[in-house]
Amino acid sequence: MRPEEYDALRARIDEPDEEIAALFGVPVSRLQEWRAGTARIPRYPEQMLRFLAESAERGRALDASGLEACAWMAEFDETDLPDDPDALQAAVRRAEEHHATCALCQARQRFIDARFGPMPPLPMHGWMHIFAAFGRVPTSLRPAAVGAAVLAAIVSLRAVVAIPAIIAKPAMAVELLVAILSAAAAGASGGFAFTLVRPTFKRLGRPGDYLTGIVCVGAYLTSLALVAPIAFGEPLLERRADWIALGIGSLLFGSVVGHSWFGPTERTN
Repeated sequence: MRPEEYDALRARIDEPDEEIAALFGVPVSRLQEWRAGTARIPRYPEQMLRFLAESAERGRALDASGLEACAWMAEFDETDLPDDPDALQAAVRRAEEHHATCALCQARQRFIDARFGPMPPLPMHGWMHIFAAFGRVPTSLRPAAVGAAVLAAIVSLRAVVAIPAIIAKPAMAVELLVAILSAAAAGASGGFAFTLVRPTFKRLGRPGDYLTGIVCVGAYLTSLALVAPIAFGEPLLERRADWIALGIGSLLFGSVVGHSWFGPTERTN
């Protein structure tokens, strides 16, 4: 982005430099460097500046149109959105459903559509694309998807370490792929355990939080141990003592997870 492009975008965004700098987590002096062309504007701020400029232009057009504003949407915009992902997704769905059925919102949308092109997508940092992808997964399948992704990523580290061996013996690539898929299946089983037990245990209050943690950790550890010969190349459960250790670990770590991850805050969202 050239300095004159930056100036043109900033002129369309009706926000002080202090707020723009805070949005990007940079000092105001960095904006001055962008304006002077002495520092390169990173990709994310550049995309966000374009998005904010387009949004501000549409807002000014609506304000000047004389169209009546929707009180419901105005109140929604003033409300703090919840931190809980499921509650946030539910709030966004309510807003989308309202927008689709509200005559005022539809009139304002037709006004915008007739005068402007489509809005650019909201820019996101690299890792946010991953979270956004999980956000599109149905709520009931999300724990399984997260568990599968996490364990598959852990086992995938083996592929990085084994690159020289794979080059020398390409057949190993198939073995590693099977290992990654096995780990993903193990992670998914733990997520499915959460989906199955949480609705029931949640009604039990605080004891249910601990039971949820114990069951989920137990499901993850058991599934991982069962696929360990494929995923890690060696078995984890060979003796009776190994099973006892797995049970004790599930109780201990599951209790910690239940205490830390679930509780009154999670139940009220």
